[in-house]
Amino acid sequence: MSRHAAGPRWRLHLDRLRQRVRSSMMEMLGATAILVLAAGAIVYAVQDSDTDLAGAATSAVPSASAEPGTSSSLEDDATPTDDATGTLDPAAQAEQVEQVEDEQAEVKKNVKKQKAKRQKREQKLREAVEEAALEESPEPAVFRVATFNLLGASHTSKGGNKPKYRSGESRTVGAIEALNANGISIAALQEFEITQKSAMRRNTSAWAFYSSGSEKARDAVAWRTDVFELVESGAGTIPYFRGNPVPLPWVLLRHRETGREIYAISLHNPVSNAKRGNNQKWRNVATAKEAALVNQFAATGRPVLLMGDFNEKAEAFCQVTRQAPVVAANGGTASPCSPPAKAGIDWIFGTYHTLDFSSYARIDAVRARGISDHPLIAATVTHAEDVPTDE
Repeated sequence: MSRHAAGPRWRLHLDRLRQRVRSSMMEMLGATAILVLAAGAIVYAVQDSDTDLAGAATSAVPSASAEPGTSSSLEDDATPTDDATGTLDPAAQAEQVEQVEDEQAEVKKNVKKQKAKRQKREQKLREAVEEAALEESPEPAVFRVATFNLLGASHTSKGGNKPKYRSGESRTVGAIEALNANGISIAALQEFEITQKSAMRRNTSAWAFYSSGSEKARDAVAWRTDVFELVESGAGTIPYFRGNPVPLPWVLLRHRETGREIYAISLHNPVSNAKRGNNQKWRNVATAKEAALVNQFAATGRPVLLMGDFNEKAEAFCQVTRQAPVVAANGGTASPCSPPAKAGIDWIFGTYHTLDFSSYARIDAVRARGISDHPLIAATVTHAEDVPTDE
């Protein structure tokens, strides 16, 4: 390489290096990845310029054949250069290279800072996303439920077998008061006959109910309209006295405050007595169909309440907990089957993987007041989460 070519090329490399450094530092705040590439480019350029500097330094040394009296550039300038080529001497070149290396080190330092800032921003973003997810997750729905055999109006009307009780219409008003006084939001009602349905419609606008669409159906699910809204309703069938089919009403309700949904089923299985005969067979069939409906609804991931007058104690508990994923609101264990103490024939069951029960109560005051010949069975339900499904 000639002396005339070495100087300009070295300066060209140096200018390029400085330009890259300046560009890198200006773009540092917005493009960390570009800074990393710039640092790599600087390393490459410095290595290349070191080779040119070495050649330029060699060519700048005066030859042995120089004429006496000719002065070198070191004697003529504070920053010694070759007059012909403008090439720096080795000391100045080393100083310039050191300056470039310092700038390169500064770039690396800033890249490191930017990386730390980026990681900090990413961490804050992750925390914000997690916090938002928690905020979007609905709160648990907490409410009171009950099952209540109202004692059908036909039992207390003329010719009925409970003549000492008040009329069905009068007792319906007392039943509404009992439900409200105990903070009930969902109620499974049995022996809910035509006159009693009319009495509920006339005496309260706070409650709605579904009983399969037939006024003659004697079972229903009722709910407080300020707490729940109806999403869907329907009815299956179960065998009643001597196997005659009756509706098995169910509803899907949405909790207004949290948006959580829950199925509720109301049932009344046939009793065995001298007048109606032995209905054990039909109770077994009815309970199996009720458990099957629970399984069908539970497969959606939503919780299910199965409530009503089973006309059985231990037998109902053991069959239901064996055939469906439920627990009783008043306790007991499924395997080995051990029903809760002092259990009656009116039950509240719920899917154990989606519901928690507390504050179970058997309210006998309704019998003392002549509202019904059954107690009001109540419990608090906490619906915290649904079960994921493959749907």
